[in-house]
Amino acid sequence: MGKKKPSLRPDLVAALTDRTLVHIRRSPRYADETEGFVLGVGARWALISRTLPGGYPNGYRAIQVADVSRVTPVGGFEQRFARSLPTWPPVMPRGARLDDVWEVMGTLAQVSPLLCLRLEGATRRRECGRLLRLSENRVWLQRVDAHAVWSETEDSVKMSRITAVDIRDSFLTALGPLAGEAPEIQEHAPLAPDPEPESVPVPAAPNAPGQPAVAGPQADAADAGPAEPDETPADPDADRP
Repeated sequence: MGKKKPSLRPDLVAALTDRTLVHIRRSPRYADETEGFVLGVGARWALISRTLPGGYPNGYRAIQVADVSRVTPVGGFEQRFARSLPTWPPVMPRGARLDDVWEVMGTLAQVSPLLCLRLEGATRRRECGRLLRLSENRVWLQRVDAHAVWSETEDSVKMSRITAVDIRDSFLTALGPLAGEAPEIQEHAPLAPDPEPESVPVPAAPNAPGQPAVAGPQADAADAGPAEPDETPADPDADRP
């Protein structure tokens, strides 16, 4: 039996305290690597102000602390350039909470109605759309597909499959105006094969023992600046959980 890997939470907290531009690797098989500034570290999740090559801001990504496998300072000029921008310093979006997935989903959806959920375990996949509600084990979304077309029904994603949540990045900044306003939801039977409890409010979960939340200053988050999209959205015909 292998040794349990040490948590890199202290590395994330150090990057937050020093405002260091870092490169973050995560353990899920298909996880994207992330560069940016750590804005907050909760009991189970951390929030990153992402940057593009060169140091340009690129929205926000919430990641699971337990998935972080390496945190490395970024060398070169990018950090100096990021510090020279009018958007410096990046700040924690007002109201964002990071202690569990319900808090992450509920509070980030208030910052940005359009978000992307990353499902990076068995496949490289993401589901984009607007949050409708949270249940005990699932997130219910109105999806927007690869052609910027909204679904008229609701779909669900298992909470346990979510490895990261993106908001206000260059991809979503481009997708939002093309998709426009979401249509009204049509009545639709739940996709989950097993009965689930009614939707529940986002709980105000306490910090895990010995894991106090750490965050930088909070303010209303500024929109990400213009940047190139980073990847193509998921195939609209991809298998759903």
